[in-house]
This record gives sequence, C-alpha cells and structure tokens, in this order.
Amino acid sequence: MARPTKTQPLTPVDAGPLMDDADLARRLKVPTSWVLDKAKAGQIPCTFIGRHRRYTEAHYQWIVSAGERPARNGRRAA
Repeated sequence: MARPTKTQPLTPVDAGPLMDDADLARRLKVPTSWVLDKAKAGQIPCTFIGRHRRYTEAHYQWIVSAGERPARNGRRAA
C-alpha cells in the first residue's frame, strides 16, 4: 500500500476510525515512545487533526507492510 501524501488524500474507506499514538502502539505491540519517535522523524505516516496526530487503518497497514522481510530458508552460512 502506498503511503498517503498531501496530494493523495485518503478515501472514506481508508479513513475509518482514527487512532491516537497509544492506540496505534497497542495494535503494533510496541511502546508508545516508538510510535512518537517514528512519527516525529517522518518515518511512519500520520494525519494531523489540528495539533493532534492520528492514524488510520491505511496508515497501520502501511507500517506493517513496510516492516515485512522475506522468509529465510533456515540454513546457516558456512
């Protein structure tokens, strides 16, 4: 899923219920400080409602897919 940008607004389907930093952290099972640090550094997408940072389902899906790594075959290098 592409990261939403200012020129690519979210559709109503993408928007859904908004999550705050703590909600997103709970879903990702990471500390809230991780979410705050990544959002402030511009490493994860978010939406601002006034001064408040919020996340959509599309943002959550983007974060999860951005962290995917290929499966390893279980063999160790010699």
